[in-house]
Formats: sequence, structure tokens, C-alpha cells
Amino acid sequence: MRAANEGVSLDEEVMRTKAEGLAFSLRNASDYFKTRAGQNVSQRVLNLYYGSMAFAFAEMLAAPKGPAGLADIEKITTQGHGSARSTGSWTASSVVVSTVATGFFASWMKFLSIPTDSFRARSRRPTRTLRSSLESSWLTVEALFARIPEVADLFLDIFSSKPAWITPTYDQEANPSLYRVGGRKGRPTTTYSIFVDDSARLTTEDIAAFPGPISQILRRGLRGPGPPLPRVAVNAAGKEIWWDALPVHNSPFERTALIVPAFGVVGEYRAICAALLYALSIMVRYRPSVWRRVQEGDHDHLRVLVEAYLAVVDRVLPEQFLERITAQRVFAKQPGAWG
Repeated sequence: MRAANEGVSLDEEVMRTKAEGLAFSLRNASDYFKTRAGQNVSQRVLNLYYGSMAFAFAEMLAAPKGPAGLADIEKITTQGHGSARSTGSWTASSVVVSTVATGFFASWMKFLSIPTDSFRARSRRPTRTLRSSLESSWLTVEALFARIPEVADLFLDIFSSKPAWITPTYDQEANPSLYRVGGRKGRPTTTYSIFVDDSARLTTEDIAAFPGPISQILRRGLRGPGPPLPRVAVNAAGKEIWWDALPVHNSPFERTALIVPAFGVVGEYRAICAALLYALSIMVRYRPSVWRRVQEGDHDHLRVLVEAYLAVVDRVLPEQFLERITAQRVFAKQPGAWG
């Protein structure tokens, strides 16, 4: 059906290998995402990371122009997962994750038509290479958490850094009413939005870094207490609704959020989540000196954040991946999951 809708012709053998690979990948994802009694946080991190990878395999195979079979993806994974970490940090929030030009993550991003020019070449000395690479090609765990609006309250309580999300809302005062302008025909090409920053930490320069056709950023005061909020002009020409012009993220936990792309180019929420899961899995597998401090040591305040994030992943990612796989709106719920 998808192939016909997209005008792609697939022979029977390719359809068979795609269908087989899709079935295997989805069954793997289901196994990994299944919640089991007594499962600890370490196990949950690893399961959700590998489950997200399995969902990404399925997403690529379901696309008519995607890989012809699971074997093609398995060849890519022999080059690595496509991410790297710095080994120099001894605090959980400062562990660094970077993108590399080979491996699965880069291949997945190319499939999503996300440019990978800034992804660095793989090196046997990743810490030294990071210092000479583009700043946008790497992020700390803290900076990745800054892109998960569902854990906003915990992030702002734990960290003093800036969040990388805002909530765009309609500016009732700045936008002309159809009644005031005599019911003019046609939709306005520019709509003014208030970008709500609950942290009150973002500057005008920070607002300018958010994606979308935005301009004319200025601070305006609102009635009542609180700092001035940024008013932004959104070019909504050709859109049914003004926020369709913005790459907003929606989930059962967060109705509307605009997120600064990770690594400068990765705006897909499920890909950002996969990168953060990778970082956490690295701590679980290879950095017990850091991970045990999160579990029961002097960094145990981060455990609450990690557990809240895993609950978000468990609820949101299957739904997002299944929507991409089926090309339909999906409402998903894991048995025993929250939400």
C-alpha cells in the first residue's frame, strides 16, 4: 500500500525480504520494550536502547525506498552504532556523546534526510578528536536531557543550565482579529506567537536558535508578575494553522514543544531519545564508576530524572515509531505502562 501511494515499484523478492525483516525487527522491539517484574533501572536502560534500535530498523524497512532487507541494516551495524563517547568525564551529566559519520545512527539520519556533513570521522582517540571537531557534533548527557520537555520540572530543579525547548502559544494581542479587520479573506502569512520559557533562563539569542521560520524576536511584558516573554513572528504562509509552520513535538505528556535540534541537525524526537539512551547505556555497560554513583551514590538525584525519562520513552517512542512505520496516526499503550 505504501509503495503504491509513493509510486514505488517493488518486486516480490524485495517485498518478501522487507516484510520478513520488518516482522523480525518489530518482534525484537516488542521483547525489549516489554516491562518485566523486578526489572532494575540498569536493565531497563539497556532494553529500551536496543528496543529503540529495533524500532528504527523497522522504520527503515517499512519505507518503500528504504533498505531491501534486514541483512542490509545488519551490515551497517558492523561498523558500530554510529555514536561515540568521551572517556574523560567522571560525572554522569558531563559524559559526552558525539555523532560519527559511519555506523547505524548516521545511516538512520541519512534515511531521514538529515545532513550528516558535521558528523566526525571515527577515531581511536575520541577525546582528542572532539576538541578539534565542530561543537555541534557533540553534546553532554545534560544537554540531551535539556531536549526532553516531558521531564522539564526535574531538569530545572537539578540543573542550572538552559533548557532547549519552549512552548509556542498564540499571541491574542498582536494578531489581528478577523472581526476587527472586517472579516478579510485569506489567512495571514505572518502570525505572532509568544514563546513561553518556564525557566526564565533563555536569552533572545537562545530563542533565535530554535527551528522554524521565525523572526522579529522581541521581549514584551504581560499583565501580572513574571519576566517579559519573547514575541516571535512566524511565517505561516501556505499553512492551514500557524503552528504547522513549526516542527513542534507533541506527546501525551507535553502538548506542544519546540526543541532545538541535537548535534545541530537532529530534530526528530525519537532520534534525540535514542542518542540519550545510548549515552545512558554507555554508563551502564562501561562506566560503572559513574553509573553506581547515580544508582546509590552522590549523584543519586539523577536517578529520579533517569527513571522519569525511561517512563516517557516507554510510553512515547513506540507510538512515534509505529506512526512512521504504518504512515498512520497511532495511539499506543504498553501493558502496565504509565499514561
